[in-house]
Amino acid sequence: MKLIPMLFFLVVTASVLAGCEDARFPSTGNVRADAEEKAAANAADEYEAAMFAYRDFLLGELLAAGTDGGAAINIDDIFYAPYRQDAKFVLFDVNGDELPELHLRTPVAHMVLSHSDNKLSLWYEGSSYDRLMDNGAILYHKSDVAPAREIYVYREFGKYGELLPEIYFEKLDGDDDGNYDTYKHGDEIITEKEWEERTALRFWGSDAVMWMAYSAWVMACL
Repeated sequence: MKLIPMLFFLVVTASVLAGCEDARFPSTGNVRADAEEKAAANAADEYEAAMFAYRDFLLGELLAAGTDGGAAINIDDIFYAPYRQDAKFVLFDVNGDELPELHLRTPVAHMVLSHSDNKLSLWYEGSSYDRLMDNGAILYHKSDVAPAREIYVYREFGKYGELLPEIYFEKLDGDDDGNYDTYKHGDEIITEKEWEERTALRFWGSDAVMWMAYSAWVMACL
């Protein structure tokens, strides 16, 4: 399930932010069988390792592998001046494996990092037009003028962080009379009713995700 309950966010965030030197993590709870106990223990170890890796990256003590074999990056490569004061982050699962990814946001960028096989890596590099939805998708939304145009690109992640095929929607005021007259789904021109019906299937999520201010978190760690 891609949607992580709000309580989970509060517990995870409190765990990571409670103390930089002594982070606490939630219990895995009761286990029904020996096999499940072993699996749960492995999952808990992986979860804890990810939380510590995210914390160390945020503190500038750990590098992350770049995308497609690119150069390693640190937090200063993303949260740099003059955007550092407006930087924020959140832990959010976007591929349904119950292990949250680290999302980093500035006024110009949206980055997603993941921890796997004891390695931290950059999964996704986006822009300020991205909106992290509470269903795990990332919705790119850009408004243009002269002529007026709304562009939406709906993005989802696969199991291993790969981007699934994007879904593109657009509406355009071609004659610049203040009313949209052209609607598109990919390369297909559709009616306004079809546009509303198709976008409703994918834009149902909310972008009211609880981001945390990076500067405040760092100050709490000093």
